[in-house]
Order: sequence, then structure tokens, then C-alpha cells
Amino acid sequence: MAGLIEVRDLSKRHRARGLHRPGSGVLAVDRVSFSIERGSVFGLVGESGCGKTTLARAVLHLDPPTSGDVLYDGASLSGLPRRALREQRRHMQIVFQDPNGALDPKMRIRDSMEEGLRNLRVPAAERRRRVEELLELVGIPAEHAARWPHEFSGGQKQRIVVARALTMDPDFIVLDEPVSNLDVSIQAQIINLLQDLRARFNLTYLFISHDLHLVAYVSDRIGVMYRGRLVEVAAADPIMARPLHPYTQRLFSSVPDAVTGDAVADGAAGSETPAGDGATDGPGHGRGCPYCGQCGRETSRCREAEPELRDVGGGHLVACWGGLSDIRVDGRPSTSLSRGDDPGRL
Repeated sequence: MAGLIEVRDLSKRHRARGLHRPGSGVLAVDRVSFSIERGSVFGLVGESGCGKTTLARAVLHLDPPTSGDVLYDGASLSGLPRRALREQRRHMQIVFQDPNGALDPKMRIRDSMEEGLRNLRVPAAERRRRVEELLELVGIPAEHAARWPHEFSGGQKQRIVVARALTMDPDFIVLDEPVSNLDVSIQAQIINLLQDLRARFNLTYLFISHDLHLVAYVSDRIGVMYRGRLVEVAAADPIMARPLHPYTQRLFSSVPDAVTGDAVADGAAGSETPAGDGATDGPGHGRGCPYCGQCGRETSRCREAEPELRDVGGGHLVACWGGLSDIRVDGRPSTSLSRGDDPGRL
């Protein structure tokens, strides 16, 4: 399968307000690289504030990255003229966490869904046909297109938001916590809908969530993010069964039944300070490993140099110095990755 989305050394720095030295502010995403195969789901997990949503917005160039590159179907998005970027972004849509904020309360559902098609000068009859077809597809009666957003429940609004994303006939959709605001019973319905749509339209997803069980259920590969960096990337089953990075182990063990083993001790990942909140130097910007001092098995090398993602076997990538030198997943020696290498390609 060909990689539809390739992210290379992507960084995003939020500028500090007021009079500050050049380069100051929060480095929310720091040199992240991965790829998403066409028709697959890449799950992204991590604590609140670790940079997941910032990374998603940078991938879509809704908030352009400070450095690095994003390739869509082999074409770089960096440096594209505005019109060309808009043309490419037709095929890259996003479903936000809060459907209430995603729908304009002053626009009827039909008008909201037709907005993108209207900008593309699609004839009115074709717009109406496509909107009604997609509403029926996601479980909303077509005759409800004339209603206002406040006339729908939260689950119905999220279905409408998903249908609106499909109006542009995308190949790639970012799902940013798409069910976290919904009741558990409704969550299952929306997830099943997203799975059905993926199969029907051969969609590629970047699925962002703090729910590890949910990410494991829907994803083909999972990336774990800490302080703006990817610290572990692997196929869903291996990483859930045997997380290797100390942070991943603590994050997963803070969720009951996520992995087998004892309960996490005090100072679990879930209780740590979210990355980037109030920090001006940003994640991973000092010497050494950003998780140094918290994993309990660091070496002198951990305090001196930041580890790179390396393959410890079977495409299981880990950014760690301490305690991993002898780890083998499939009997092969671990292979270091340099900056700019595409870990999703290994």
C-alpha cells in the first residue's frame, strides 16, 4: 500500500505574546515524523496538552507548521499558493471534538453542508442531491436538512458533521476526539458509522483520542505522544500487548485492563503535568531525554542526549536509551533512525 500522508520532521511553535526574544514561545510539536498508509487508521494518543490537536491542525495546514513538511499522495503542501493549497485540502477534512462548535447555529443544516459545494460552484440540484444522500447515509432523514442545529441531539450533530466532511469527497479525514463529548451508547454508534464509511469510501483516518481501548479498537498503527514528540510507534496489537517505552507503559497501565500487570504506582502518567502548558522552552528542547528522571531506569546517556526513534523489530519504534539496548521483538538488532527518516515506512 502507498503512503497517503507522510509527515516529515514537523514542528510547530506558538509565538509568545509581547516583547520576547526571537524563537521564544511554546514548542508544541517537535520534529515529528510518521506516515499513514492509504485506507488505514493511524491512532494518536497522549495526555492533554501533549500536542495532538496542534499536530493534526499542522498536518492539514489549518495552522501551518513552523518547520518540516507534509506530503499528501506524494505532493508537498509546504509553499503551495493559497489556491493550490485549498484545492489539495478538499481531499483532507477534519471532524472536531465538539459538534456544537462545528455547526453554525444561524445556518440550517442544508446550508451548512452545502457551503463547501457552493464554493466549488456545484449546481444547486446536485448540491441538494448530495446533501440528502449523505444525510441518509449517516442515519439522518433527508427531510431534516431544513432544520436548525439546536433541533438535533449531540450524536445527531456529530453524524451531520461527518456527513458534511464527506461532501467534499475526501480521501483523508482527521478525527479529533470525535466521540469524547457523547454518551457511551452513542459513542459506539458513531464509531461503527466511521468504520462503515471507511470501508465504503476507502477512507484514511488520523484518529486522535485519550481513550486507549477505543484507539486500539479502530487503529492499524498507534503513535504515543509525549511533550510534542512521538516516543513510540507500532502496530496496534503489539503496542497494546507489550508497550516498550517507560512513558507508554505508565500511560497504558493507568487504564484498567489496558495491559496485563500490576496497577501503576503513585506518580502515574495520568497525574503528570501536561506538556507545553506554561513552558516557554517547549518540549524536548533541553539536553537529554524529556522523560529523564521519571522512568526510573535512566542512564547517564539519557541525561546527555535525546534519543531518536529506532526500530527494535517488526516496525516497533521506540525513542529510549535506558534499558532498551537488549530488546528484540523479532530477533533482529535494533536500528537507529535519523532525523527526517519516516518511521511509518520501516
